[in-house]
Amino acid sequence: HGAPFAPLLRPASAMHPRAAAARLGLCLLAVFCTAGGQLDPPSFQPGVLHNYHYTLDFQIGHISQPSMRRSNLKAEASVQVHLLWRNSSHPSEQLVRVEIHDFKVHQTPEHGNSPNGSTSPSPEDQKGKESIEHLTLPVLIHWNSGKVEGFYGTLEGSSQTPDLKRGLVSLLQLQMQSGTQVDVSGNCQVTYDASGDFITKTKDLSSCTGAAQGYTSVKKVFGVQWQPTSKSHYFLKGSLIQSVVAEESHVISLNLDSTIGTRITSRQKLDLASTLPGPAELSGQNVQDVLAMLPEKYQALDIIGQPLKSTCQHCPSLINYLKKSGKRPDRKS
Repeated sequence: HGAPFAPLLRPASAMHPRAAAARLGLCLLAVFCTAGGQLDPPSFQPGVLHNYHYTLDFQIGHISQPSMRRSNLKAEASVQVHLLWRNSSHPSEQLVRVEIHDFKVHQTPEHGNSPNGSTSPSPEDQKGKESIEHLTLPVLIHWNSGKVEGFYGTLEGSSQTPDLKRGLVSLLQLQMQSGTQVDVSGNCQVTYDASGDFITKTKDLSSCTGAAQGYTSVKKVFGVQWQPTSKSHYFLKGSLIQSVVAEESHVISLNLDSTIGTRITSRQKLDLASTLPGPAELSGQNVQDVLAMLPEKYQALDIIGQPLKSTCQHCPSLINYLKKSGKRPDRKS
């Protein structure tokens, strides 16, 4: 291409044959390096409604007695994704709408009472009607070459945005370059490895900051050990995400006895099921312009997972409980 390669393309008769061959080899290498090995950044096309099938498999088991029945939670849903806006001068910068439909959850309790495994397919029985309504409210993501730079929800849904929705959006966090990444786990170190249309993302969960931490103790001997792993596998055709499989594992054990503990595993999967004609893209100078013209009132949300808050309504203090039970606390207890 013009001047940069001009010295390499000097006629062979004007130089030594070995020098000509060497320069020709450098020229071919330069062309190969600039033309190959580069993946297109993920993006969505305008006027297309992408229907994905989402599944979640979550399990909790015992370390010391793996033969004991595990607590197993499975969920599935349809996820519709379409492009609202893209930067005319940089098409990989996009505002994307994500909406969950037909959410269903099945739970197998740790001690099943029914002979067939005791499943509960009704989502209202598990999450409550109000939680399901918040889960199905749409969210928007500001997506820039695969990096989630903004996360937006409606006013009525922002205060109770489930972490499941944050986890789903985090599957679209595909910034293509190793370094730090912000998602539902916090600000974490990630490593990318690409091979053809397949990309593997490894997240170092022990490096994550910003998210609420688990149990801690002043005395280390009373603390716990935490061994986490996280790996996601992406398959793209061109710039379109075809599938995502994200697997995460947490092994938590006591420092006093490492055989006493819990293993928590989760597997999320997102598969492109179909594409249909969708809404036309909106015009605007930037993301804020588009947000202002939408009939729903969206506001910025934190993509980092939030601690689950619950208030005990009828929880007596330890002293009152011991008094009521007739037990007298001594210094040793």
